[in-house]
Amino acid sequence: MTAAGAFVVIADDDPDHATIVRLMLRRVSPDAVVTVITNPSSMQHGLLEAPGGALVLMDRMLAGQDATPQLAMIHARRADLRFVLLSSSLDADARRRALAAGAEAVEEKPSSLAGWVALLQ
Repeated sequence: MTAAGAFVVIADDDPDHATIVRLMLRRVSPDAVVTVITNPSSMQHGLLEAPGGALVLMDRMLAGQDATPQLAMIHARRADLRFVLLSSSLDADARRRALAAGAEAVEEKPSSLAGWVALLQ
């Protein structure tokens, strides 16, 4: 999922989840430049300012709201960003809407550290 020296933005309103993802990214891609955005009110601005070609690992639920419409708006303005939507639970409709909004992948959040490593590789 990530390449050496890649830019990665973690967009998750839960700082603990963001920290886990960041630690696992360091394990599988130690040279990646990782930025974390955990404040939902600055999420849109932070993503619009992301480095060109960045991989965005975005939580599907931000501040209790489905982030798919936000993903669609940001993707429309920044088609150079690669989005992977992460969720604790997914159904076929949520997956379909995320892909239609511009996500290149939609994944369930792993329940173990080994699962995170496997997903991020």
